[in-house]
Amino acid sequence: MAKRITQRLVDIDTGELIDTSLLIQMDSGDRVVSKAQQEFLQKQSARYQDKTSFIWLNFQYGVNLEFPVDSAVAVRFLYFGTACGKDGIIQRNKLMNAKLNLDKNQQTAFLRQTQQSGLLRQDGSAYFVNQQIISWGEHSADSNHIRLFTNYYRTLCESTHKQADLKRIYYFLQMIPYLNRQTNILSHNPLEQDHDRIVYMSFTEFCDKIHFNTAHSAKLKKQLSAFRVHNELILGFFNDLSELTPTGSNVIINPKFCFGGDRSIKKYNDICALFENEKNIYISATSKK
Repeated sequence: MAKRITQRLVDIDTGELIDTSLLIQMDSGDRVVSKAQQEFLQKQSARYQDKTSFIWLNFQYGVNLEFPVDSAVAVRFLYFGTACGKDGIIQRNKLMNAKLNLDKNQQTAFLRQTQQSGLLRQDGSAYFVNQQIISWGEHSADSNHIRLFTNYYRTLCESTHKQADLKRIYYFLQMIPYLNRQTNILSHNPLEQDHDRIVYMSFTEFCDKIHFNTAHSAKLKKQLSAFRVHNELILGFFNDLSELTPTGSNVIINPKFCFGGDRSIKKYNDICALFENEKNIYISATSKK
């Protein structure tokens, strides 16, 4: 007989709280689980295969995310943060060999700006990342942190070759303080746990929050909708959560980019499936515009 494990564990590498109730433990000699269960567990495994591959981005919910450097430098700083070990150290050769198409002058300018602003600190051939901004390992119990997934973020940055597009990635980061922690929906009350009480924030309202000229919000929306990783949207729009649609008035971020809540709950898997299942329909609809 299969037994259900109900303990909650802490991943000692990432500090992430893990709900193991979805795992199934089989006694010796048992038959395999049903086909439906196997398919479910395979999907879970695929989504969790990089579960230790993220950094904690520290911020404050409901407050604009700001860095003491320009937007492109901030995006690059987080990129390099994903290359750090859990001690927050990155070696100079990794900085210099990153796939960001930086020439020598740009590398020098990046290091100067990040060190002067306190984002990086040099010690010999190593650089130490400011762990008040990004961190690893066990995390405090407060909610002001989110996982920024390493492979996804690096793929996004490495596939971006224009300075203007690199700066646009910063808008995804600026959405983070307004993402509902359990659903990744852009909202006015991001810590609300009752889905029926979430107050949605429109894209235009978000632009107003970050002091972006709302007269150009439609253009920015179109530009951000062009970004994809592994053929999946980063930014989705919906009228209800049954499907994504380019004409949707509500905003949601792909949880493979970032996610703050409990990844073991059903809602997380439903949102992942929303982006996985709807990508071809959505791309087809946008390409006809």
